[in-house]
Amino acid sequence: MKESESTIGKVIDPAELPPIARWIDRHIGFAIGIAATVGMVAASAFLQLLGSSCAESHPAGWWATFVCREGGRSLWTAVSGVAAAPALLLTWYWKTAHRRQDLQIARGNYVLAIRANANERFAKAVELLSSEQVSARLGALYALEQLGADAADLYYATVVETISAYVRDRCPRLTGRTEEERTRPESTHRPSRRVPRDLRGPYERADRPTTDIQAALSILGRIKPPSGLEPVAADLSETELPNVQLAYAQLPNASFYRANLNGARLYGANLQGAKFFGCDLGRCYLRSANLSEAFLSGSSLDHVDLLDADLSGARLRAVDLTTAEFLTQRQLDGACGDDDTVLPEGLSVKTCIENEV
Repeated sequence: MKESESTIGKVIDPAELPPIARWIDRHIGFAIGIAATVGMVAASAFLQLLGSSCAESHPAGWWATFVCREGGRSLWTAVSGVAAAPALLLTWYWKTAHRRQDLQIARGNYVLAIRANANERFAKAVELLSSEQVSARLGALYALEQLGADAADLYYATVVETISAYVRDRCPRLTGRTEEERTRPESTHRPSRRVPRDLRGPYERADRPTTDIQAALSILGRIKPPSGLEPVAADLSETELPNVQLAYAQLPNASFYRANLNGARLYGANLQGAKFFGCDLGRCYLRSANLSEAFLSGSSLDHVDLLDADLSGARLRAVDLTTAEFLTQRQLDGACGDDDTVLPEGLSVKTCIENEV
């Protein structure tokens, strides 16, 4: 873009003008108003002075009406006052225009200061995310959350994407487990104080996300978009998040492609439109969760708890629900599946149309 084009509509700061030009810009309207008013008053005084000699000279003519007669002089005084009104209005307008310009400049400087501060806060928080100290990473995450609230119009989407990337980088999906890990007795692993034994996956240890990862996921589940904007979908694809605590989290349209959520606590969570393609949801606690329009195709749903879960519009292609708990026909009436969908005896689901995933 040319320089001349980039300056179109730019407000010129009076402080950038030369001193003489700045003085004229500030006072020309006031000076014109005062000069006009003084001129009218001087003319009236002069005519009053001439009128005092009318008794001796007795002038004749049309101008004598204004000079020698009392009514004429009064009329001239009134006309002078009316004529001075535009000058006074000009002075008022000039002052008002400058006041508005000052406010506009101050507002622009304030916005620039806010953006500069937000940029500095974001850069510092991202730098701390790579710290080896958990406390520093926690502080960075909560700083990003606060930034997403303070400067939501600028940084809400960036904060969601940054925290999602942090979780993906810290918790990548494990490609496989050794036979020893699969067959090791559960008693040899660190016990879980939060996830009951009967809700753990058959091949999962009692591991839980670290403190910073749990905090990051909690932030993603509660951060709100600016008024009037749609929520930004978190991307947690191919992550290892067993036994994560996300009760009542707000994660509409989130992506959990090939993520391990075995044993996750997602009761009451808003997962509308979420994408769980190839996701491990074994032993997942989904009571009262909103799974409407969710994509569960190819996911593992072994012993998943679906009590009062909303499955309206959910895609259940190639899933095995034979061990699903508290699944009812009423829930399945709003969902759809295919020939590879396996259901408990006595339950059925309609077939998804061809253009549905």
